[in-house]
Amino acid sequence: MKKYTPPNFESFREFYECHVKPIKLKNPDFFRLDGRTTGGSRWPNAFFKYEVQLWKVDEDTRIDKLDEAYRQLTESQDPFLITSTAGNKNKCLLIKGEPIRPRFFYV
Repeated sequence: MKKYTPPNFESFREFYECHVKPIKLKNPDFFRLDGRTTGGSRWPNAFFKYEVQLWKVDEDTRIDKLDEAYRQLTESQDPFLITSTAGNKNKCLLIKGEPIRPRFFYV
């Protein structure tokens, strides 16, 4: 069995344009990157760089959330806030203006 190595992108723009858009075109009925409709996943779908750090995008991230971040980016806005996870053990990204719960954006 061949092991899957998620792709790395130099920016969120490159990640969205080279990875998310093709998923949307090939699978217009998907609303999550993995195509599933339920269940959580900590498995990485891809990685992108933001603020010098490499960020993991979980495969259960909702495509509409990525669309919103990309829309903000195309309007010359920085779409992300870096915040601490629960327990302050790690960092995660939030999309500016989006509700914290439920997130459906797992970066």
